[in-house]
This record gives sequence, structure tokens and C-alpha cells, in this order.
Amino acid sequence: MATLEQLQSALVKADAAGDVEAARAFAGEIRRMRSSAPSPESATKPKEESTFETYRNGLASGPINLYLGAKQMLGGLSPEEQSIYAQNKESEKKAPGTSFLSNVLTTVPTMLIPGVNTVAGATAVGAGLGALQPVGGEQTAGNIVRGKLTNAAIGGAVGGASQFTADKIGSAVRNRLATSTADAQATASRNSLRDAALSEGRDAGYVVPQSQVQPTFLSNRVESLGGKAAVKQEASIRNQEVTNALARKALGIADDQPISQGALEGIRKTSGDVYAEVASLSPIAKQDLEALKVARNEAQGWFTAYNRSARPDDLAKAKAARELSDMLEKSLEAEAVTAGRTDLIPKLINARKQIAKTYTVERALNKATGDVSAPVLGRLVDKGKPLSDGLDVIGRFNQSFPQVTRPAAGTQAPGVSFFEPVTAGVAGMMGHAATGSQMGLLAAGVPLLRGPARSLALSGPMQSAPTYGTNRLLQLAGGAQPETINALARMIGMGGAASLAAE
Repeated sequence: MATLEQLQSALVKADAAGDVEAARAFAGEIRRMRSSAPSPESATKPKEESTFETYRNGLASGPINLYLGAKQMLGGLSPEEQSIYAQNKESEKKAPGTSFLSNVLTTVPTMLIPGVNTVAGATAVGAGLGALQPVGGEQTAGNIVRGKLTNAAIGGAVGGASQFTADKIGSAVRNRLATSTADAQATASRNSLRDAALSEGRDAGYVVPQSQVQPTFLSNRVESLGGKAAVKQEASIRNQEVTNALARKALGIADDQPISQGALEGIRKTSGDVYAEVASLSPIAKQDLEALKVARNEAQGWFTAYNRSARPDDLAKAKAARELSDMLEKSLEAEAVTAGRTDLIPKLINARKQIAKTYTVERALNKATGDVSAPVLGRLVDKGKPLSDGLDVIGRFNQSFPQVTRPAAGTQAPGVSFFEPVTAGVAGMMGHAATGSQMGLLAAGVPLLRGPARSLALSGPMQSAPTYGTNRLLQLAGGAQPETINALARMIGMGGAASLAAE
């Protein structure tokens, strides 16, 4: 193949001979060869490092420095080693983070040195590691000694300071962890009664917005979208069904039957059969039973009056009637014992308990709707009245979360608002104006997400139990051994000292 010089000579001859075709051919070939030839700049330009090579070289810089520094102590660096030193410094500049990590990792073996976890020990080890760093510049004995002493001073100062700082940080972390743990335990203790009511209530089926238990960023956003007031309204309506179910279970009423005045009287009549049997044992027992019926009715009447009026006189009369009924109960038991019918006493106790529950539920019953009022049972718990068989669960839950156990009859249905359709219309118009298309009208559906948001806020995944503890990172840091904390701080400090080594 002809060279560029030969083609240029042939072009000159063709021009002189007037051979136009040949001249064009030679000129085209010359242009082709010139375009394909590498430029002088590209021929001398060094090859660019890849990202992987840059980080790889940075990660190798720490061990290379230790090798060169040790070699320097034994007689200086050869020209080739000085070239390696210069290249290593360039790698450190290109990847400072990886180079710093490399210097930190080279200090790992120092963790095994006895006494290194003291300020004096860390100072000595830091000085030694500093002295092992190479010194740049002229490789004269004086320059090397000065550089080594400078590096040793830097390493010792940073090593000692790192150990001192690590001791202070470790002590502060452990103190903070102890304080945080004590605060968490105190909070858990303060909330223990509420949390117990929450646990048994949720087991029974009650729901509570998470904002009333332990708010989180997610739960607050969901409840805000659903409307905080509307979420509480929906919770109250749901919880009314749970309250009614617990009351039915306590009384032995079927799930598909309403809690009515007739149902309560039927339970009393059935439970009263054993009283009739005791009354037949003696005239005294018969008189006591009649008096007991009157006392019970009076107690119930005065308690009902007190619920409406809150007058102390009504409460005093109710308590006096209840005390009389308790005395008559004991008298009937005594008559059974006198007659040799001790087998009737357990039946009397069970019947008395069942009848007492009917009167308790009647005090809280909305006779028009068949709903049982959790607030009424809550007040009974607050006053120390002994409730059982689920009625106590209702009362305690109401006392802990009154805002979500309001009677359903007095609670407005959630989502019924004039502003929701107005908001939907405004959102749709704004979406259309912002996008300039019909698709923007879809923004009108955003207010419709309030209903699903309320359901999500009261769903199982959002009904988590409250937790009390310290920050997880603080637990890990506080749980680490002091030697580990000191070693990590010392390694980081010495890695930084190596990065500051004299050029």
C-alpha cells in the first residue's frame, strides 16, 4: 500500500501531466488517509481511569502507604518507589472517601494491642502508625526524619484525642440510654391501666384511632384525610355494636335478639324460680322474697332517677334500697340453711348475679333503640361498682376512650357534610385548569377518598398496640462494649491522621 508521501508525489506528477482523473483519485486517497490517521493529541493523551479503577486504587492506597513508609525507614525510596508514591497520592485525591476508608481499615490490627484502649496507649499506637506513613519530597535523611516526626506527632495527637473523645462519647451514650430506658419504663407504667383496657377492648372488637393511642406520621396522615371528627364518629358507631354484643353475651341473649325490657324481665323471671323455691321453705322466707322484690324495684327506680337528675338525695335512697336488698338476700340464704337446703345457696348466688346484671344493663339501656350506653357503664366503673362478664370491659374501655364510645343514637353519621361535594367540585375545576384537559376533572374524586381513609384508619393493621422503648440506633450504640466503641473511634481518628500525613 502506498504511503502518504508517495501519494502526494503522484498527485503532483498527475497535475503536471494534466491527468485530471488521476489527480482526483490521488487527492481522495490522501484525504481518506489523513482522516483515518490519529491526531497528535490523541496519541499522547493518557488513558482515562474507569470509576471502578479509581475506587479500587483509592482502596489500595492505605496498605501501599504503610509499605512505602516502612521501606523508607530501611533506607529511602528508589526512583520507581517514588513514582508509586506519587501515583498513590494522586489516587487519594481522586477518591478521598475510599482512601480514608482504606486508612481506617489498616488500623484494624491495632485493636489487638494490649492497653490500646487507654489515652496513653492510643497515643503511642497513633504515633507508631503516623511514623509508618511515607514522606514525599527529597529523599534525604534530614527530610525523611523531619517528615516521620511530623507524621508521628500527628498520629499520636489524633490517636490520643480519638480515645479521649471515644471515652466521653461512650459514657454519654450509655447515660442517655439509661435515661431513655427509664423514661420509657415510666411511660409504660403510667399508661398500664389504659393499655390494659385497650388490649382487652380490642380483643373484644373495639376500634380506636391510632392518634389516641400512639400517633405516627402515617396514622396522622390517614386520619387527616378521613377527617379526625369523622373517624371518631365512625369508630363510635362501630363500637356501639361491640358494646351491644358484650351486653348480650353477659346476659345470655342470642346474637340475633334485641336487648329489650321484655328480654330483661324474662331473664329475671327465669332466674327467680330458685327464689320461689326458697320462699316455699318457710313463711319468713316468703316475706323476705316479697320485700326483696320491692327493694330491688325501689333501688332501680332511684338509680334511674339519679341518672337523670344527679341529685344526691336520689343516690342516697338508691343505695339504701340496694343495701336492704342485700340484707334480704342473706336472710333467704339463712332460711335455706335452716331448712337443710344448702344446695340452693349456689343457685341463689348465680341467680342474684344474673338479676343484678339485668338491672345494670337496664340502667344503661336505650329502650327505643336497644343500644347499651357505654358511658353509663363507664360511670359505674368509675364509682367502683363491681361489674363482670364483659360489662366491666365496656366500662373500662369507655373510661379510657370516651370519644369513640359515645352512644350511636346521638352520633352523626360520618361523611355527611355540605363541604365534601363543594370541595370535590372545586378540586375538579382546579385540576381541569391546571392540566388543561378533561383528565384534570379526576381531581374531583380526591374528597371521595375520605371514606376509604376512615376505613383504613380503623382497620386491623392500624390497630397496633403502643410500644415503649428507646431509639433503635441508641440501643445498638449503648449495648456495644466500651472497647468496641473506643476501637471504632480510634480507627476513624487514626485513619484521618494517616490522611493528614506529611507530603
